[in-house]
Amino acid sequence: MTTDQTSVYIELDTDADRQLLRTLSQILERIVASRLSLQAITCSLIYPLQCSSRAGRSTVNAALMLQQHVQSLHRLRHQVSILFLGIKDGFDNVDSLVLLSLLHHKRVSP
Repeated sequence: MTTDQTSVYIELDTDADRQLLRTLSQILERIVASRLSLQAITCSLIYPLQCSSRAGRSTVNAALMLQQHVQSLHRLRHQVSILFLGIKDGFDNVDSLVLLSLLHHKRVSP
């Protein structure tokens, strides 16, 4: 192992050394992600009702919130329409600026 003022260099001689480094990297990544997520929530950088990629929130939470919202609107005699689109990988070849422009033109909130 060698060091300078800003870095530590470790020679990885065995597969066990490499596996240990991968494991430590994954642990460090989770710690950093957790702290960044907490900071983003604390600073109101994440929409409060967002469920995706948040600990303790799942698709079930999102569905229950939607159900509750729809029921409250029904009690007020409002008509409710819901559209679900699975677009995670569906628009990977679409120019995002063109898509946003079309949505804006149609008065659809992106």
